[in-house]
Amino acid sequence: MGKILKGKSAKRNYIYNLLYQVFLFIVPLATTPYISRIIGPSGIGQYSFSYSITSYFVLFASLGFGYYAQREIARHSQDRHAQSVIFFEIMICKLISTLLSMGINLILIYTNVYNEYTLLMKLLLINIASTFFDITFFFQGREEFGLIAIINVLSKTIGIACIFIFVKNEDDLWLYTFFQSFVLIFSSLLLWAFLIKRIERVKLSELHFKRHIVPTLCLFIPTIATSVYTMLDKTLIGLMIEGNTTIAETAPDGTITTIIKKTSDIENGYYEQSEKVVKMAMAIITSLGTVMIPRNSKEVAEGHEEKLIENIYKALRFTFLLGVPLTLGLIATANSFSPWFFGTGFEKVPYLIMIFSPIVLIIGLSNVLGLQYLIPKKNDGKFTIAITSGAIINLCLNLILIRFYKSYGAAIASVIAEFSVTTIMFIFVRKEISFLKMLKQCYKYIISGLIMFGVVFLTQYFLKLDANPLFTMILVLEGACTYFLLLFILRDSAFIDGSKKIIGKLIPHIKKKNK
Repeated sequence: MGKILKGKSAKRNYIYNLLYQVFLFIVPLATTPYISRIIGPSGIGQYSFSYSITSYFVLFASLGFGYYAQREIARHSQDRHAQSVIFFEIMICKLISTLLSMGINLILIYTNVYNEYTLLMKLLLINIASTFFDITFFFQGREEFGLIAIINVLSKTIGIACIFIFVKNEDDLWLYTFFQSFVLIFSSLLLWAFLIKRIERVKLSELHFKRHIVPTLCLFIPTIATSVYTMLDKTLIGLMIEGNTTIAETAPDGTITTIIKKTSDIENGYYEQSEKVVKMAMAIITSLGTVMIPRNSKEVAEGHEEKLIENIYKALRFTFLLGVPLTLGLIATANSFSPWFFGTGFEKVPYLIMIFSPIVLIIGLSNVLGLQYLIPKKNDGKFTIAITSGAIINLCLNLILIRFYKSYGAAIASVIAEFSVTTIMFIFVRKEISFLKMLKQCYKYIISGLIMFGVVFLTQYFLKLDANPLFTMILVLEGACTYFLLLFILRDSAFIDGSKKIIGKLIPHIKKKNK
């Protein structure tokens, strides 16, 4: 484990983070079908709505500490004492904001503002408390992603086991909510055990936490804006959609009963599950951004502008390499994947996935431009303008579209908003990063992806097989083979060089095992 905890190369950190993202990819594959069938769209919608409300309080408790604190720790990578001072100053700020946030939410809970969602809101107070105990920023700034990944995997595995053991029917929604929150605070507390050897005592007179208020508030504005199109859509679905829906449920003995559920809860359930699938794919790409923030911050601090630009072009190319097939693959396989994965009652989800899918590539690009370039360069103002513009567009479109198209409208609004953010960021960095140069490097991925989409679509059209795991797996393998074979035929240098490196590292290990 020592090597894992000490490794600080960008490639190694990316691998650690990628492995963790793969784990996060696998977890929903295991839990989502179970939860969808046990809790149903209405229960998932109740959790989604309650979670979206709680997220505003979590947002206030965390302010803009995440990326800011990570960046500041990274900028003092060679000075343990300076890192210790920054750590304690940030924690003082977090303590104040967390207590205020919890206090306001407690008042709302005990004045019964949340009505039927009160129990879930009480359980989700754990999420707000975990904001204070979350010290991942310190380890991310030190580029210790291996440690973070191990602890998160451990805590989530325990949480998953608890869900399968204890959540048995729709009435156990409160248990599901508790275990989801428990994972957050448990992983945060585990990290504290590794903190002692990495910081040192500092004098109270050395702490000047007020100096962090202005820069964190500057990053808090885009954080608020980001929340508008990551949380407000679910909140508005819950608030704007009225009426009830009658659902027919079949018991194990074959008896059919009808149950009346709030339409807003059901629509939120559809939206939550479709968004979850797209986020699973998106995590594979955005994992690179997390590990590159401290690395690019160092390049800026040391004046290595050319190296920074080189990193950005590589990241953009990587985003297209994976983003194009993931986006088109989701669109092509949604109809064959969703029915067996989610079960009955989620008939709208395939179409929502198709609408959502472009976000995979779009957010991947904005992640590179925003988190890997603008923030390390301390262009927080430009980052804020881009995110805030997208939030305003998203809010306006949500207010118009949700009323008429429900969850479909929210999905359309999210895609348009994310596209706006990425476009604005490209405008801001146009002098340093050429859009045309990027397209020249990446056009092969677009061509290969479109052909892959056509092959997968035609396979489904002519075979017309029932939706099942085997058929979906065949489509995924067919699409992947088509895409990467085309990149090989087109002699894409990034793909070929990457393949050679992977094969070069695997062969020695295989030879060792055979000896």
